[in-house]
Amino acid sequence: MIFKMVETSKGANVTAASNTILYPVSNVLDSRLSTIYRTDFTTEAEIIFDFGSAGPVSGAVIANHNLTSSVSVLKLQANTINGWGSPAYEVDLTWNKKNINLEFSEQNYRYWRLIITDNTNSDLYLKIGRVWLGESYNTAGIKLNIIHDRKSASKKTTSQSGQTYLDKRYFYSVVSVKFPKITRTQYYELLDLFEIVDIGVPFFVTFDKGGDILETLYVTIDQSGFKLTPLGNRDLYTTGLQLIEEV
Repeated sequence: MIFKMVETSKGANVTAASNTILYPVSNVLDSRLSTIYRTDFTTEAEIIFDFGSAGPVSGAVIANHNLTSSVSVLKLQANTINGWGSPAYEVDLTWNKKNINLEFSEQNYRYWRLIITDNTNSDLYLKIGRVWLGESYNTAGIKLNIIHDRKSASKKTTSQSGQTYLDKRYFYSVVSVKFPKITRTQYYELLDLFEIVDIGVPFFVTFDKGGDILETLYVTIDQSGFKLTPLGNRDLYTTGLQLIEEV
């Protein structure tokens, strides 16, 4: 399980080769997925992030997008200067219908560039609701118990005659994560992350198994505390989180 809570790109200066007045590229840093960036009737995009100074990045996510499975160019690059003839770092991203996720060894650069070519996109433009660049915290070595529920926000009402009516809304995930045996050091690492996002800042969490990425969700923490419970006389503890998907 990989937490993406430390967002290095937050507050970055973001520019794009193409955007519209109503949907500027700065929207990719807005925590609301519905606040989108859109190209101006072109299926190619170049987005440049200037952190102001070199910052650590070991994960990336593209969320709420309209990219198609036939996207021909989907690259993330990094460099010490805003010049891209021979970037110091470059990696391809793998398309996903929902959230495009990438993990890699930590890189420290000031400038980052996302380039996309999706010429068969029938919308004739590209849209992105969120781009996240930052440090990933991998819980490798920590045992987890995960319960993943799928819930509906739809409302059902019944008339006096017994007729059922459905106000259809959306589906979302509720994930309960239990850490049955962690050390105090591991607890404080998790606590530091908890205090970054608190109970209202959305972040990404990636579920993996054996190194294979299963799913990446955009969530908030659904609790006001982070209780640590000792396990007997051993230097081990238990704690847990409940995560609510942002849609």
